[in-house]
Amino acid sequence: MSGRAGKKMDIKWKYLSSSGDIQPYIESYVNSYTETTLTLEGTQLNPGTHTFLARATNWLGMTSTSMISITRLANDLPSVKTPGGYQFSIDPDRDIRLEIEVFTSTCANNTAVLVPGIARWAQEFRGSPYLNSRTASYSSILSNHQVSLLNWNRMVLYIPPNTLQPGSTYAFNAFSSAKSTTSTGLNTTYIITVSEPNVVASLAGGSLREVSVLTQSPKMVIFNASGSIDPSAPEVPPQAFQWTLYLVSNDDFGNEILTPISLRN
Repeated sequence: MSGRAGKKMDIKWKYLSSSGDIQPYIESYVNSYTETTLTLEGTQLNPGTHTFLARATNWLGMTSTSMISITRLANDLPSVKTPGGYQFSIDPDRDIRLEIEVFTSTCANNTAVLVPGIARWAQEFRGSPYLNSRTASYSSILSNHQVSLLNWNRMVLYIPPNTLQPGSTYAFNAFSSAKSTTSTGLNTTYIITVSEPNVVASLAGGSLREVSVLTQSPKMVIFNASGSIDPSAPEVPPQAFQWTLYLVSNDDFGNEILTPISLRN
């Protein structure tokens, strides 16, 4: 900072007060600082309100002062928001994105503020201590299938499609905290249930065919369902089939009636 004719002004800083105990090493540093810009790491200050004074004196001895107060929030637990909720039921071919947002628990105007956060994700199994009253009922049905979490240290956990086993239930826990207070945080557990898709029956030749058993030779109709698949294990064909033959007719009101007809193997 310069005064008239570019002459450098004399700058002195002073640590005036704190709502808690004044920290001696910060007081010594501030009170001996003479540069224009004073920089302090927020984590160096104890929780509470701190007041600093800057005094500027020009070459003529004219002086001006200015005060600034800074409030360092307490290192209490942050609050966590999870867009989309804590429990999900998904199809196995869908990807999964679990997101954590960290907010300060208190602020000067009593409004929570979104802050930079960190998260550490882990899969939980039966008997996990992180299964609280909301999720404890799932403990006995959690899958033993271990999932590789490639982005376990990010705010968003991503699991690719077809990673989780159909018909299984999984639990994933996130320990999250504000970057400035990594020693305190919250554990948030998510429950994911993977649906088990139905087997898809497929008949060769389509689902509608017209044949004449009177003129066709030989007098038989062949139905082939070998193209049926199980979406949860497409490489393995279904192991059992049950066939039912119905006679289709209509009643006097045009309603379709299906009458079972016995089949002989």
